[in-house]
Amino acid sequence: MANEVITGMLPGMPRRIPHGIETERLNLRCPRVEDGPELHDALVESVQRLSSWFAWTAGAEVKPEQSTASAQFARWRFLAGRELQFFIFRKGSPRLLGVAGLCNPDWSRRYFEISYWLRTGCEGYGYATEAVAALTDFAFRRLAARRLEIRCDPDNKPAAALPQRLGYRLEQILPRARRNHDSGQWRDVAVFVKVKNVTAAEAHGSVDDFSPLVR
Repeated sequence: MANEVITGMLPGMPRRIPHGIETERLNLRCPRVEDGPELHDALVESVQRLSSWFAWTAGAEVKPEQSTASAQFARWRFLAGRELQFFIFRKGSPRLLGVAGLCNPDWSRRYFEISYWLRTGCEGYGYATEAVAALTDFAFRRLAARRLEIRCDPDNKPAAALPQRLGYRLEQILPRARRNHDSGQWRDVAVFVKVKNVTAAEAHGSVDDFSPLVR
């Protein structure tokens, strides 16, 4: 299962993508169907806090069967290259800390947007910074990314500080580009960017021989 072959590939994407990333404290891995109960618990604890920042939480009624279906769907999207969500776990623990992923991929241009959220109670320990730093390195080294973006509300101070700690630069602020799901007001969106010059060999090279960093 750790090295499943992707079928129905999108143009420009590799045939195989590593399913895991290991950091000093964390394991980030591709979702599994059996993660449903843990995802459910994390969402129940966190959905109210996240509702100001994430559209998918607006009016969400979290049910166990929906969480299992969400984990299954996230795995399918990962294998299909539509969205590479990684579930975040502390090493040696089955408790889900959050989710970080490479969203809206443009494989032909090697563009990805990084999104993440943490379970309530897991903030303030550096987990988000560690996970996003690992995803950034993974995207550049393993996927030959040319451009990475992190988007957030500029008033979400912790979210805006994180990409700057990792060397992303503020490229622009999009005025009134996102609607707040609690107040209904239109909010600005800050776009933080990191780019890398990619050689032709990197852009077209095969990653068929990649083995996952976490099995």
